[in-house]
Amino acid sequence: MPETRDYGLWDEEMWEIWENASGSYTLGGKRFEYGTVAETDTVWLRPEGKETPVVDSNIRRNHSVYVNGTDEFKAMVEAVRMICNIRNAKEAAKQISVIASAMT
Repeated sequence: MPETRDYGLWDEEMWEIWENASGSYTLGGKRFEYGTVAETDTVWLRPEGKETPVVDSNIRRNHSVYVNGTDEFKAMVEAVRMICNIRNAKEAAKQISVIASAMT
């Protein structure tokens, strides 16, 4: 059965994150690029068109770089963590689907 997008659940941008391991995300009216580090669950986020990732999903809220960061930096950290959680949820859904299929 083909997957359908429930726009009552998420908007287009969230579905793009679900479907694509890399892409663009809008935060505070600014465009950012996100992607994953090969063979890890780490997701990075950087301003669109920049070369270096600025934040990644491994930054914790109790780390000094977060605690002392600007409001924009903290928003970027929260966004990259959300993107990472969506990507992880997709992988978990795949695994559950495989297990459920094996049980039938």
